[in-house]
Amino acid sequence: MGQTTEYLSERRSAESPTIRPLKGQDFWHALYLGFMDLRRAPGISLPMAALYVVGCICLTLLRPFGPLTLISAALAFALLLPYSAVGFFETSRRLERGLRLDWPEVWTVIRRQRSGEVPWIAAIVALSGLAYILAMAFLAVNGWVITISIIFTIAVGLVICAVTVLALPLVMDRQFDLAKALMLSLTMVRQNPGITLAWTTIAALMVFVSSWTGYLGLLLAVPLLGHGSWHLYRRAFRQLPTE
Repeated sequence: MGQTTEYLSERRSAESPTIRPLKGQDFWHALYLGFMDLRRAPGISLPMAALYVVGCICLTLLRPFGPLTLISAALAFALLLPYSAVGFFETSRRLERGLRLDWPEVWTVIRRQRSGEVPWIAAIVALSGLAYILAMAFLAVNGWVITISIIFTIAVGLVICAVTVLALPLVMDRQFDLAKALMLSLTMVRQNPGITLAWTTIAALMVFVSSWTGYLGLLLAVPLLGHGSWHLYRRAFRQLPTE
């Protein structure tokens, strides 16, 4: 556990990283490295992805119990998503830096996030999901689903992408406070709107296609996006040594 202890005791980084412009090759390379991390650590990646499969199946089974039950369960599920993302990020971080990789090490880092900034990130994700559900219900009632719902879906997707793909690894890896991490991630989104939109779109498409397979496709999609998000973050920010 010495490596984990050393990592957790790392002081906060006072220096802000430089945001680099991302290109299409960065996008595809991040996905490729995400796939390679899945191949190198299936014993950790697949069980975490299985939680998404179980969660989505449970949400589907709860539909007959009414919207209030379904929304409550969906919000509870959303609160757990950032913690699972930490698991993927920590796995990729350890593979990248040649550190020992096993469940106790990864679980210790996930558990540590309970007392940091991650609960606030989980709240942002859950509230974004709630806003999306309520907005979709309102649009459905007023018959505006096709046009405005697409725009709103993209907007919510970009918010969640900025929070989970960029701000979350800054909080976890560099121990930045939430305000600084959000400021940097939003700046990165503003400077790289095309890549951010493409990442959000591919994530939505993977989830949508996975629903056709009884959500079993998430066993591939979730690790690919989880590990790939770490590598996109690493390519987006300079002056972040691998240590």
